[in-house]
Amino acid sequence: MNRQVRDAVGHKPRTLCNKARRQFLAVAKKKQPDHLERNLASIDALIGCGASLLAAGRHWYKMLLVVSEVVRQQRISYHSDRRSIPH
Repeated sequence: MNRQVRDAVGHKPRTLCNKARRQFLAVAKKKQPDHLERNLASIDALIGCGASLLAAGRHWYKMLLVVSEVVRQQRISYHSDRRSIPH
């Protein structure tokens, strides 16, 4: 059928897959910082109760620092409509 349409119209009919994917990713990216912030808040609550992050290991401690910095930068870029974050 696609060949019939292409022969009749002269080109392949346009699909909106790329546009739909961009729209989906835009929504998914907006929700991701909310989930990460909630998880970071629960980790902060555990620390407040006396838990130690170093007990999980240095690797996970570094990963937590990286994730918290990425969430901070995403929030800044989302609220300021900028694409770059200074420093």
